[in-house]
Amino acid sequence: MNADDRSTLECGAGCRASGNVRDHGSDGAPAPWGTCPSETCSPECPSFDLCRKRILIVGGPGRMEDAYRRFIEERGGVFEYHDGRLRGGTKGLENRFLRADVVLCPVNCNSHAACLLVKNMGKKHNKPVHMLPGFGLATVSRAVAASAG
Repeated sequence: MNADDRSTLECGAGCRASGNVRDHGSDGAPAPWGTCPSETCSPECPSFDLCRKRILIVGGPGRMEDAYRRFIEERGGVFEYHDGRLRGGTKGLENRFLRADVVLCPVNCNSHAACLLVKNMGKKHNKPVHMLPGFGLATVSRAVAASAG
């Protein structure tokens, strides 16, 4: 993760999340991103309740799939990926969509048809869909934080 992909988020316990490490309280002891040692962690915390969520990312450069997987799984989530290509039909995407709790779709690297299909599937299956302006980890991080809880 480079400096451009980092964002700073705060949870209700006052922890600051930046990169892969968070500082908690006055002792400054870092904790892995996916764990929040504070019992007062709130829904604003990026790791809050993520362990129960399956996150589907539709599209994005193939080279980002491993980074997405690491990012979601280190926070206790279950990662699903679809490349956004629809040339073989929509059944593979729909099957993943049905399993997902949250769907993220970067619009800058998907076709209009794929983006429209994702929006329509979200309505059809009553799933939260976040259309992202970019495919970077900072953008994904913000969407995950917004969907946690």
